[in-house]
Amino acid sequence: MNKELMMMIKKNGLAEGNLIGVDGNAFSVLGYTERKLRRSGWPRDDVAKVMTIAKGSDYNNLLTTCVSVLDGDDY
Repeated sequence: MNKELMMMIKKNGLAEGNLIGVDGNAFSVLGYTERKLRRSGWPRDDVAKVMTIAKGSDYNNLLTTCVSVLDGDDY
């Protein structure tokens, strides 16, 4: 996992949510994750950094990054 991403998770905590049932389209996954991070009170700059990290490589990186900032629960 990206060191910067780990530091942001430690600072802001995990957002409530998981990707089960989310359309597998990359834009849907990114949009869902971004909404969950904002609703959890993450600062805009940190949300933007997560999105940049997620888009930085391939689809597997995108999924790994998004899953790592979500706690796996969806209320």
